[in-house]
Amino acid sequence: MRVELFWQILENATVVRWDGKRKYCLVYLPGLGYRLYRREGHWVLLLVVGPEARRWAATFGVEVDGAAA
Repeated sequence: MRVELFWQILENATVVRWDGKRKYCLVYLPGLGYRLYRREGHWVLLLVVGPEARRWAATFGVEVDGAAA
């Protein structure tokens, strides 16, 4: 998706956590759950949906402690 759409998604998120390089982002959306995204320039890729997103986020250096809905 275009990065502009991603910023709109973040406006509705209750949890937004980035890795140190701001490449990977863990997002919690009420009613939809967790999502893990990867930002690549002007594009953002959805990598993982659901509870698995939290586990994978830690693998990519995103701090997930306290990231509970």
